Amino acid sequence: MNGAATAKIRPGSARQWTRAAAVACVLLAGVLSQRIPVHVQAAAGSGVLTHPLTHATGLPPHQQWALPNDALREWVPFALDGPTVLMIWNTGFNPSKQNLSLSPQPLRFALAHAGSPTLTPIPAGAYPHSGVAGRWGIEMPWIVGVVWTTAGGPRHWELWAGNVQTGASLILDHANPGDGPSLRTPPDFSLDGGRVAWNYQSRATPSGLEHSKIAIYDLARHALSFVAPSPTQDDVGYEQISLSGDTVVWVRVTPALNPKEHQVLDLLRFDLRTHTLTNLTRNWQKPGTDGSGISDEPSLRGQLLTFKQAPSPMSTGDVILWDLRGTQYPLWDDKSLSQLLDQDGEAPMLGDGIAIWLAQYMATSALLDEQCGRVWTLQDPKFLGKQAYPYTWQLQWLSGRYIIAQRSNAQNLIPDFFVWYIPPGRCS
Repeated sequence: MNGAATAKIRPGSARQWTRAAAVACVLLAGVLSQRIPVHVQAAAGSGVLTHPLTHATGLPPHQQWALPNDALREWVPFALDGPTVLMIWNTGFNPSKQNLSLSPQPLRFALAHAGSPTLTPIPAGAYPHSGVAGRWGIEMPWIVGVVWTTAGGPRHWELWAGNVQTGASLILDHANPGDGPSLRTPPDFSLDGGRVAWNYQSRATPSGLEHSKIAIYDLARHALSFVAPSPTQDDVGYEQISLSGDTVVWVRVTPALNPKEHQVLDLLRFDLRTHTLTNLTRNWQKPGTDGSGISDEPSLRGQLLTFKQAPSPMSTGDVILWDLRGTQYPLWDDKSLSQLLDQDGEAPMLGDGIAIWLAQYMATSALLDEQCGRVWTLQDPKFLGKQAYPYTWQLQWLSGRYIIAQRSNAQNLIPDFFVWYIPPGRCS
C-alpha cells in the first residue's frame, strides 16, 4: 500500500487561500462514467420544503460577531465547527498586499470563538508550519486539510489531520515522488463524525488518473478503508466528495469523447451500511438524453443534498436541493422531492435547515432557510435600490446554523470577516 495507506501517527510532533481558492482547487482537480445501474430506494417523506419559496433582497435575520485579527489582517478564516473557527496566518495571502503567493510560506494555526476578542493557539504538532494552505476543515477536536509543500502550485502536497487538543497529527495522503510533478492533484475531502473521506488516486499517467477510489479514515480508531469500487476505465476519476453519516456522495469525471467538448460529470452515492452504489445523475454529451451538462459540487446533510447542474464545469448553473429518499429517476423530475433554488449559482453548502451558495454569477451570496421557505440574496438594506454600494457580502463556510461571512470593501479590497448565527424560526 502507498500514499494514504502509509499514514503514521506522530503524537505531539513539532513538524511542522480563501473560499475562491478552494473552489478553484475543486474545479482543477481531476478528470468521471461507466454506467452504473440505478438502485431504487423506498419512498419516504412528503417533500424537501415545508413552504413554497419566497425571495427577498437584503440580509437575513442573524446575530453577528467580528473575528479577531492582527493589524495587517493576515489571519484568514478557513473553516468552522459551530461557533469555533479555524484561522490560518500566512503572509502569502496578506489581503493588504493584494496578492496570493504560491510559494511556501510560514504558517500558524489558531482557533477563534464567536464573541471572543482573542485567538487561541493550536498545539504546534497539530499542523504544518510551512507551505501554502489549500482547503481545510474542522470538527472538534480534529482539523483536516491540504498543504502544498513546494513552489509552483499543487504539485507536491500533503493531506493532514491534526488534533487541536493533544497536538497529535498524521498525514493521510500525499503526492508520491514517483507520481510526477503535476499529475496527481490534491484530493477533495469531507470530515464528518470523526471520519475523513477523500478521493484517492494510487497512480497517475499523462493520459489521466488511474485507480480512483474513495478512502475513509476513522480518526479515533486509526483505521483506513476503501469503500467504493474503482472505475473500470483508466481515464475515469473521482472528485468533489461529501460525507454525512453513512452516506457518501461524490462526482465521477469522464473525459470528453470529442476534445472540443467538456468532461462529463455525474453524482454517485454510496451507502456505507448496505454497500450500495447509486448513480444519482446521468449526463451525456449526446443531445436528447437526460442532460448534456454536468452535475457537481455536492453538499450532503443527512438525506438532503444540494448540488449544481450546469452547462459546463466552468459555468454557474442551477442550484438544486434534493431529498434522497425518493423513487423517481432522475430525482429532480419529482417536484415533491426537489427544489430549484437558483439558476445562476455556484458552490452550494448545506447546514442545519439552511443552505448557502454564491449567487448572481458569484457577485454575492444567497441563503435559504428551509423552515421559512425563503431565499435571501445578500445586500445591505442601507443600500437597497442604489446602483452602487461600498461593500458586498459573501457567505464562505457553513456549519449547523453558523456561517463565516466576508464583507468586502470596494475601496481598499481588504475584507472583514464575521461569524453569523441564523436563529431558527426568524422569517422576517
